[in-house]
Amino acid sequence: MARSSWLLSKSVITPITAALFILVSLTGILLLLHVESRTVQETHELVGVLFVVGALVHLALNWRYVSHRM
Repeated sequence: MARSSWLLSKSVITPITAALFILVSLTGILLLLHVESRTVQETHELVGVLFVVGALVHLALNWRYVSHRM
């Protein structure tokens, strides 16, 4: 697979996805604790969407490994 961008390398997308997971988890905990802040709500929604995109890219980049382990 030809890489069109350095952003699509495994060594870059994996830590980005992990950081997004941590952020969405932290904002989710704040929402669970009823921290009433529009900023927390909007950050959680935006980071959640970015996390899903990052997770899908991560899965696509590692699909050969995943498919061989199933």
